[in-house]
Amino acid sequence: MDVSIILVNYNTKELTKNCIDSIIKQTYGVSFEIIVVDNASTDGSKEILEKNPNIIYIYNNKNLGFGNANNIGFTKATGKYIFLLNSDTYLLNNAIYEFWKFAESSAKEIACIGSILYDSQLNINTSEVEFPTFKKILSASLNKFNIFSKKKEPIKKYKENNFPQEVEAIIGADIFIKRSVIEELGLFDPNIFMYCEEIDLQKRYVNHGYRSVLINNPRIVHLEGQSSKKFTAQRNIMLTNGIFYYLHKHNNKLNYLLFRICFLILKLPILFNYHYKLTDRFKIIYNLIRL
Repeated sequence: MDVSIILVNYNTKELTKNCIDSIIKQTYGVSFEIIVVDNASTDGSKEILEKNPNIIYIYNNKNLGFGNANNIGFTKATGKYIFLLNSDTYLLNNAIYEFWKFAESSAKEIACIGSILYDSQLNINTSEVEFPTFKKILSASLNKFNIFSKKKEPIKKYKENNFPQEVEAIIGADIFIKRSVIEELGLFDPNIFMYCEEIDLQKRYVNHGYRSVLINNPRIVHLEGQSSKKFTAQRNIMLTNGIFYYLHKHNNKLNYLLFRICFLILKLPILFNYHYKLTDRFKIIYNLIRL
């Protein structure tokens, strides 16, 4: 098998079905399998997906989070390459083949390959992120343009003749990974339930001499946020926990503690943020204190 495609479904049956249909419609010239890991969906996904003869369907009895679900999917994968694809994406061309073709001739140190993603209007969408640092997060919080707000940073523009382009980390919506690297260094850290797991993954790979690159031949639409539309207090807490776990894991403990104190002070104004219920504001602050 050339490529094992792993999708994680959580109450997104229509999005997942559309994604699967686009893979089957657009992919040729390469052997592939589709593995769908369902995190205890209650929207009728199980009844629909378990009957689909084109996929390997795995149903978890509880929501294990994005990273752990992908880890389970990998245990069933037989491909030389592993393609982690979000359920809220769909393919516009023979993207799987384009990833495979590039990977087959790529340098040994390239571990992860992503593509330029598009939104539903075919505008360039977020495709990469930088590794979080204490300075970046505190600076963003001071500018009120932080990773926990509803505001978005401007989408990066790319030049057509500048590919493959090395990046710090590909976003988790589409990561094409060499199986040999996963067998050497593992897939996702099981301690991260959701958010920042793909950044931690690529940071570990980079620490061992590997690189992540973007290519521009695959064309994939990412309906960003469709699998988790509401920016709730719970999402805020999960995002905070994922990033804090990453920072604690990859930095000096004393520096991490000082960062925590500074960040808590900077986040106290959320108590006056009326986007959240009063009880949710206190939950967010309490989470920062107990982390």
